[in-house]
Amino acid sequence: MRLTIVCSCLLIVLTTGPATASAAVQFTNVFVGGAEGASGTAYYRIPSLVVAPNDDLIAFAEARRTQPDVGSGYPIDVACKRSTDGGATWHSYTVLAHDNSYSYTEVRPVVDASTGTLYALYTQWPKAVGSTYVPPGLGNNSSVGFYRSSTDYGQTWNAAVNINAQVKEPTWAQVDFMSGGGGIQLRWQSAPARNGRMIFSAAMIEGEADIFRDIAIYSDDHGITWHHSDIAPDSADEAQIVELTSGDLLMDARQNSGTYRKRWISQDGGATWGAMYTGDIPVTGVNASLIRYSAKRDGDDRDRILFSAPLGDPVGSGSDRYNLGVWTSYDEGKTFINPVQIDSSYAGYSAMQKLPGGTIGVLYEKPVFTKIQLAKFTLADLESQPSSSHLTHYDGFGNNIDRNRGGIGWSGSWTGTGAATNADSARLGGTGLTFAGSPFPTESGRMDLTPSHNTAERQLATPINLNTNSTAYVSLLISQALETGSLSGKPLDIQLRDASEVSRAAFGVNGSEQFYIDMLGNNVHTTSALNGTATYLMVLKIVSQDAGQSGNFDQIFLKTFQSGVDTIPNTDAGLNWTLVGSTNANSSDILDRIALTGGSAATWTFDEVRIGDTFGAVASNLEAPEPASVVLLLCAAVALLLFGLRRR
Repeated sequence: MRLTIVCSCLLIVLTTGPATASAAVQFTNVFVGGAEGASGTAYYRIPSLVVAPNDDLIAFAEARRTQPDVGSGYPIDVACKRSTDGGATWHSYTVLAHDNSYSYTEVRPVVDASTGTLYALYTQWPKAVGSTYVPPGLGNNSSVGFYRSSTDYGQTWNAAVNINAQVKEPTWAQVDFMSGGGGIQLRWQSAPARNGRMIFSAAMIEGEADIFRDIAIYSDDHGITWHHSDIAPDSADEAQIVELTSGDLLMDARQNSGTYRKRWISQDGGATWGAMYTGDIPVTGVNASLIRYSAKRDGDDRDRILFSAPLGDPVGSGSDRYNLGVWTSYDEGKTFINPVQIDSSYAGYSAMQKLPGGTIGVLYEKPVFTKIQLAKFTLADLESQPSSSHLTHYDGFGNNIDRNRGGIGWSGSWTGTGAATNADSARLGGTGLTFAGSPFPTESGRMDLTPSHNTAERQLATPINLNTNSTAYVSLLISQALETGSLSGKPLDIQLRDASEVSRAAFGVNGSEQFYIDMLGNNVHTTSALNGTATYLMVLKIVSQDAGQSGNFDQIFLKTFQSGVDTIPNTDAGLNWTLVGSTNANSSDILDRIALTGGSAATWTFDEVRIGDTFGAVASNLEAPEPASVVLLLCAAVALLLFGLRRR
């Protein structure tokens, strides 16, 4: 007992530092053409992945005799393999569906957490007829939906069950389960009867038209019966569904043409779908993957939805199936930011899952459809920047794929005319723009505001609500070291705005080269003069109170630290702030964006933008307000006390 408690205390100390990325992504072959024994095939496509209730991983794929899709004249099997060690090794190659007269495709696994049953749904086709040419109807000459289930985590499978009449209308030519990921089980529905619903997306074709439309397939009674939703507006292809923390469902689909994917929202658990809208990142036409990684509703530090797809060739172009990437959404699927490259070669369809222990696995196609591979990595690989739970937003302009969409916690990209600089020496803290004694490492890159490109704005995924009893901190590094002319009359305005683009709090440098803060109606205070050759850390502190209670008021504070002159403390206890708003002024505004504007003749540089709820998170890089040494001493005291009690 004594040893266990001491180790736990030490673990608390070790995890208070900044997050660090793992050494490398781990790659494992799962299905390999010609290497799966007598039941195997030469080609494998259309991966899907599911985590069983006992933490085993089950991977599925189409086992093909030739490369082409359905209609080649050769049968296609449904195959699966299992891993009991988190994806390090794979075994038990099993054929779930085989018949020389048919092809079986598009496996959709889904787990019923309440019963522990694993379902694998798939589609049957006449082997010599392409999927877009089958006639309407429910017979074997058209598409037919089946499932097999397992109650022992994929070790054995029950007999196939035909659910075609439940999920397909007689006038439809097909319902194709269009795999690329697993289904989900709903948890956050406002209507309690919908919680526990197993649901996944599918595609259908009405009559003999060759136009895919998206629907959802779901079961509310533990797989006894299955239903289909209304048809989503507009045409689209392979899709994935994720449940938002609001209880709404987001369906993201492969576009039939164009650069951006198609999306829909359902507010009734997937029974109906709202108007189609497009995504915000360029992606080639491909089956991608969409999963929830974390949620504040579950006690996690922040909401995260992950999206995997090819970054394109060249990287970031979204053109062609190369260079697998993963994006993160911190605003419940509205936008996806911080693309991270996982693979540097061909990468086709992908299926992603959060694995046991919090790692992430992406199962994806390798060329030329002869291998399906698992890439395994950690959240730190996606968030190599500081990721303290007290840090709501961060950007150090270090994302090599897209400098304007890097960082954590934001909604969308930086907009405006300012230019992100890519050179390693560009960071504030690098050569030329040094911030001596900076308490946190800076990433390569920065943002420059020049006379002709002098604006930058970004939206917060977690707004600052001035109608709550809370404290928010905003910090960034600024410099005019690149300015070659006179500083006179070249201000820098940093504004916190609401959704109407109205500035509710501002700070920066005024036309007289003095630092200033402004809040609630031109209540301006100025501080010391700017040294034009120095780099500064500017920290804004907003103390807000509930506007509905009498006697409450909001306050705003500013502190600047000059490189090579000032020391940045670990906390703001006793710090000499400049204060604005120490009257009865109070606001109920919600600040959801930060905007910077340089003077019309100025050259400004900024970097390391941070927003959080502690001074340490934005200025001294502390994970928690308490120094680690205090926690260590406390743990040591507890350990000694327990040791003493044991000796008695």
